[in-house]
Amino acid sequence: MSEAPGSAGFVDEFAVVAACERLAGLDLEEPWNPPHPAHAAAAAACDEPWSPPPAHDAIQDASLPAIDSGVVTVLGLGRAASVEEAARAATPDTPITAVLVTGRPQELADLPRLVVAELMSCLRVAFPSSAWPDLALVHDPAATLAAAVGMTSVSDTTETAVLVRDGRIAARAEGFGAGHAVASLRP
Repeated sequence: MSEAPGSAGFVDEFAVVAACERLAGLDLEEPWNPPHPAHAAAAAACDEPWSPPPAHDAIQDASLPAIDSGVVTVLGLGRAASVEEAARAATPDTPITAVLVTGRPQELADLPRLVVAELMSCLRVAFPSSAWPDLALVHDPAATLAAAVGMTSVSDTTETAVLVRDGRIAARAEGFGAGHAVASLRP
């Protein structure tokens, strides 16, 4: 009769202990590289009016307070992950607002709503609100907030960001790495 794979003697206990010791020393920090400057958008200083429409924060599931400072990134669904670039480049006290848009709202606008709602239903049960991401997320299928940023059209590859200071747009960037470029600016 042969031993089952989980039975005593199948694995050397000392090998398991040695493997666990090595696991404790592993660096599990995910490496991250900012967008390469040769391929990324550059931020341009400006002084433009800022008058955003009312918006709903899908993370807090509440009306978004007036955005009078911080980084606002308008991202097509194909570029949504690039909000990480803005979040990593910004100082810890800089508010980040991700505005999700799509060029096909009738077809795709409900998909990110579903994904975010499902994720937040899990987070709300498992973690206190103080542990939630320090990020506002706005679904903008009609592109009204995108228009306040100055955009006349959006697509699923849209990537535009503005820096809002004292209720005015102080800088903007458009294209790959726009959020990172704007969030990297310091006063």
